[in-house]
Amino acid sequence: RGFLLIGVSFPYKGRAILCYFTVYSSNTLNNEESSRNMEHIRVIAEIGEIIKDIPLVFDREFSYELFLSCLIEDKMNFVVRLNTKNNVKITDEFKREVSLVLKRGEVETWKDVYYKGKIKVNIIGCWEKGFKEPLYVMTNLESKRGLEIYKKRMLIEESYKDLKSLLGIDKNMCMREDRMEKMMSMAFISYMIGLIVGEELRKIGIVYASYLFSKEKEIKSRCFKKVYIDKV
Repeated sequence: RGFLLIGVSFPYKGRAILCYFTVYSSNTLNNEESSRNMEHIRVIAEIGEIIKDIPLVFDREFSYELFLSCLIEDKMNFVVRLNTKNNVKITDEFKREVSLVLKRGEVETWKDVYYKGKIKVNIIGCWEKGFKEPLYVMTNLESKRGLEIYKKRMLIEESYKDLKSLLGIDKNMCMREDRMEKMMSMAFISYMIGLIVGEELRKIGIVYASYLFSKEKEIKSRCFKKVYIDKV
């Protein structure tokens, strides 16, 4: 038994700041997939007033018909990584199937196509060097802008790595959902304060002194070297 967390964050100076999160029990997933989907939709309903027309970026686990339909119904701008492993059908306006085929190094766009023949989206795919498979992104924005926005999602991944390695959020042993939410709140607030304060210190050029020992003409001397704060 455990808990899962859904967080909504925005990029900030090479990392990300959390603006919303919710916790739900892993039993939700164990019961049925529709229960998980309802949790996703609840998040959209709750953050709608907060984000307004700011594009929302989602990984491929959110690549399903009901979720996309809710985003469009609520008139939200979205960028979602297409899950190609479920062999979903993409069609054009004449119901003809569209083949999403790429070669290494290629970038291709498919404008005004339909996810499962129902949901109108723009799709862009790219297969960059060093990657085992191409990346496909669906959006209701202009395709290239959607891809650019999706790549910024990696900033959020870096922040979650920080939260795990520095604050140990993945090792929390709370057994009650309300206590888990409180512990996560404290961890996220601490991280945000550290991130913002650290960035402000970096901007004004706060320095600290470190000792540098050198040996010149066999005479030891001590001097100071300025080192600017890069990350906190």
